[in-house]
Amino acid sequence: MNLPVNLADPAIKRPAQIAKALAHPARIAILQTLARQNSCFCGDLTNILPLAQSTVSQHLKALKEAGLIRGQIDGVHTCYCLEPTGVAELKTLLLSLSEELTATCCETPDLQPELQPELHPNVQANLQPELQSNLQTYLQSMLQSIQINPDIISNTRKQDLLSVAAYIRDAIGKRGEAHLNFICTHNSRRSHLSQIWAAVAAYHYGLEGIHTYSGGTETTAFHPNAVDALRRAGFQISIVGLMGEPNPHYALEYTPNQPPMVCYSKRFDQAVPPGKPFAAIMTCSDADQNCPFVPTAEFRQSLPYDDPKQADGTAMETQVYDERCRQIASEMMWMMQAVTGSHPE
Repeated sequence: MNLPVNLADPAIKRPAQIAKALAHPARIAILQTLARQNSCFCGDLTNILPLAQSTVSQHLKALKEAGLIRGQIDGVHTCYCLEPTGVAELKTLLLSLSEELTATCCETPDLQPELQPELHPNVQANLQPELQSNLQTYLQSMLQSIQINPDIISNTRKQDLLSVAAYIRDAIGKRGEAHLNFICTHNSRRSHLSQIWAAVAAYHYGLEGIHTYSGGTETTAFHPNAVDALRRAGFQISIVGLMGEPNPHYALEYTPNQPPMVCYSKRFDQAVPPGKPFAAIMTCSDADQNCPFVPTAEFRQSLPYDDPKQADGTAMETQVYDERCRQIASEMMWMMQAVTGSHPE
């Protein structure tokens, strides 16, 4: 029996609002232009589109009201750029509609998966084929390295990771969710890498309800060298926001089944949604020492990493950043495997 549909349901109203905002070719063209150029003034768009400036302004207003773009006053003019949260919503909506229509209207032939290298049985059973292909290859290579050399993570380090894993299991058991806030001084390198790889690891092992964040004791910027290391690992990354911002927002994609992660530098007390209990995971000794109390954190674990910043501008820069990226990825994967209940070797 078909149940009545509540048209006031936000799950229906919000997609309808987005769809209405896109119901004109000029608005699609505006979004495409902002995606390519990062930011534009209304006058720039008038030069591109065969429309009067007043008409372009109306289209910009509709997109802004739908939360798909934002504007920032630069002198007497407003500069427009994509709104990361709205763009993520749009992508999720399109993916959801595509999957539903494909499932009901289209038949696809069974495809034989390509043969993959042999992995540890516990890992093999949990592989998520929906990861970006380059990222999937990166993870498989890394997991094989851990299998061949399990001592790559020290026993002392494993105990720290198991403490976090136990917190995650306990939090999910109590509330159905766990919030992890990775904290370092500047929220520019190690805390971002930890947040991102923890999210990927949770997805890889099919763990739901795990939310990852990062923050600093001060705000700087997500460092480009750390961003480049993630690109080399297989992430698709783009800048979302006004061109030339001192603290740019980066959209990171690791699977077509999830909206991009939007990452930028922020204070640790601005990272987690208000009122949410969380674990404070300190990824540098400086933040651990200078931040003895983290309000609303119900659990705290020191998990420091060597700062790749020391290699900035040297011939070892790429190697050091790649090593730190791989180390953090390895440990987050090991930790999330422990959350599943299987005992990592």
